[in-house]
This record gives sequence, C-alpha cells and structure tokens, in this order.
Amino acid sequence: MPIQLGIVDCGVVSDSHLKLTVECPLVEVIAVADLRRSCAEAAAEKYKISSCYENDEDLLKDPRIEAVVLAVPAGVRTSIACTTLECGKQILLENPAATSAAEIEKMMALRRDRVVACCSCRYAFAEHAQVAAQSVAQGFLGGGIRVVRIRGLRVASNHAGTHHLGGRV
Repeated sequence: MPIQLGIVDCGVVSDSHLKLTVECPLVEVIAVADLRRSCAEAAAEKYKISSCYENDEDLLKDPRIEAVVLAVPAGVRTSIACTTLECGKQILLENPAATSAAEIEKMMALRRDRVVACCSCRYAFAEHAQVAAQSVAQGFLGGGIRVVRIRGLRVASNHAGTHHLGGRV
C-alpha cells in the first residue's frame, strides 16, 4: 500500500514534488494545503488529489495522512515541522531544513521513531547527480564525503520570492 502523503504549500517547490509523486506507485498524495485556498484547489484539481485544506493544521488533523512534505519557506518551517511531529507524521523538509542549528535540535528532540528527511533527492537519477555520485564512489573527491549537493534548478519566473520568510536562502 502506498504511503499516504500530504503537501503543505502549493507553490513552485511543491509542484516539482507533485509532478513526480503522481507517477510513483510507492506514494499517493491525498491532500494539499495552502493559505491561498485557490492555490490548494488548483493543485488538487491538476493532480487529482482528493482533499485540499486552507492551512497546515487542518491537513495534519487528517488521520489518513502518514507523511507530509513541508514545501514552505524555511523561516516558518520549524513550527510546522514540530506540529507535524507532534501529530505523529513523517516529514520531508525542503532545504534548508531550518534557519538555525537550534531549530534543527528542536525538531530532533520531537522526532522519536518518526522519519525526518531533508533536502529532497528528487533529482537523484538526473545525469548530473549520477556523475557526481560516480565521482564520489570512485574516490575522485577523497574520502569521508557524506553529502554531495548539486543545485540544478533555475528560479521559476512565477516564483513570488520569500526572502523575508527564509525562502531561497
């Protein structure tokens, strides 16, 4: 049975997740939430998602949801992540995961047995990511490397920009 997924914030970032998750048999997006109700409704209609909410609190109350993608700006992410963990749900955080080490520690304290993943790997099978992974595996970059990050995105022309909330940090 696929993981029942909810996505909070229906902007540019969540659209990338939605495009890929609708094709994945391991995940079923069953709800989206956005403070702009029209954005949640548009995403629900476009991707044939059964439920849409006007806020994260209502989405988190949905007992069917097992995991949540928090595609919100980093400046508001920690409080929503903590509430998500308190509701017993798994989380995928977009990067950066938070705006400080203290926020990360706060989330870690609430995590318990739940999975908290960060820095989405939706491009893991893209050619540039495969070349980077192969370079690491062959030792071209030395030893002890644990993380390789390649940013292969251009800012979408319709991205409103959320620097004041920690977005696009």
